[in-house]
Amino acid sequence: MSKALTETIVEVRERVRAQSGSRRINEQNTKAAFINPILRALGWDLEDLDEVQFEYKQGSQDNPVDYALFIRRNPKLFVEAKALGEDIDDRKWASQLMGYASVAGVEWVLLTNGSHWRIYNSHAPVPVEEKIFRSIGIVEAEPAEFAQTLELLSKVRLEENAIEALWQAQFVDRQIQTA
Repeated sequence: MSKALTETIVEVRERVRAQSGSRRINEQNTKAAFINPILRALGWDLEDLDEVQFEYKQGSQDNPVDYALFIRRNPKLFVEAKALGEDIDDRKWASQLMGYASVAGVEWVLLTNGSHWRIYNSHAPVPVEEKIFRSIGIVEAEPAEFAQTLELLSKVRLEENAIEALWQAQFVDRQIQTA
């Protein structure tokens, strides 16, 4: 876990706390103040169009996803941002994101309002509620725990596909518990 990531998490955490209960922050400001710094700290170059594209559409008729993160010019992670304070528990947001991912064939997706962060495996053959891999709050979690969770989405870790092995173990455990 990098020191820069932990420091960025602490800074963003304080920004989120400072905005809690105040006027509503719109989606664009949420991206700029809370999401972009975390993505940069995870090793993503937000200015490199071969690595990150904003308002990405697979085809001209498709709806755009807020961020598409690429590994070797292939979309590897989609990020859908909502305004700080927006309820990301609402099933419609996860379903919307799964739709974007299925059209593009992207397995890993992240839904966030800057405060709460949810990682999903869009390819899992289960209902949308069961596709969730990790859910964590930047204010509620310790910075080290938050960093450990989101580090799975770092450029380096996604290149290694480290998240896949963890998903398989968790998915099998859940299936066994259900049975």
